[in-house]
Amino acid sequence: MRVTKDSEVRKNELIEAAEKLFSINGIANTAVSAIVKEVNVAQGLFYYYFKSKDDLIDAIVAKYEKIICNNLNKDLTMKSFDDDLDKFINNVTNVFDDILHNFDEDKLDAIVNKSLKQTKIEASKIFQSILEEGVKENKIEISQPKIYADIIISGIADLIYKGLNEASKIKEIVEDLIKRR
Repeated sequence: MRVTKDSEVRKNELIEAAEKLFSINGIANTAVSAIVKEVNVAQGLFYYYFKSKDDLIDAIVAKYEKIICNNLNKDLTMKSFDDDLDKFINNVTNVFDDILHNFDEDKLDAIVNKSLKQTKIEASKIFQSILEEGVKENKIEISQPKIYADIIISGIADLIYKGLNEASKIKEIVEDLIKRR
């Protein structure tokens, strides 16, 4: 007997099956046929929800993007530069550390790379707002907060990739770069 499920439930089943198989076999070594077999549905149903495996990867990244955005914004008030800077450095350090060290980069390279790219974009937007807050409060003097945010966020990601994942040390580096008053 055929089981009919809600469209979002079925789509999420395909995403979860893909995540499981990708983590075991890698993205390149996981065929669409294996994903649909895992969910026990016809292959045509996969293409009803996704144009391709790349489209599925984008859906997985979008799923994590929501979680990442929540984690980047955790406890930020956008009312106090000093408090927000401390909290944000902790948040961004944890997020990049999770992405870079909790996923098997060899097997999940497309997901890791797309997640890193999206995280850098989102983190830069938030950090730009924090820097603008610092300028407004006369705590720092920088003329181009967006450029500073982009450069510093990329630098933080690179430092974490290279093994420096202590928020306190990263905070010292960031503070040195923006030279508080």
